[in-house]
Amino acid sequence: METWKEGQGLFTRVTKSTNERFQNIEYLLNLSRISILQENRRLEELRDELLGVYKLIATIINQVHLTIRHTQETEALYLAIQQLNVGHLSHH
Repeated sequence: METWKEGQGLFTRVTKSTNERFQNIEYLLNLSRISILQENRRLEELRDELLGVYKLIATIINQVHLTIRHTQETEALYLAIQQLNVGHLSHH
């Protein structure tokens, strides 16, 4: 009878210890999950910021191209006016 009680007590302690281990593992998994979710949100925010930067860069490049074209047209007009002033106008 005494041996059975000791065996029962040992079984109870092992079961309790195993349950505590599972609870600790579950706690660590939940912390990891929360950490992964936070990192995912941070990366999504960075991605969104980067997309905004790409859009801004595309707009700037477009404006630079328009400015270059305008400058070329202005230069062509200036050169044509100069040629007019000296009596030479290209027929092109």
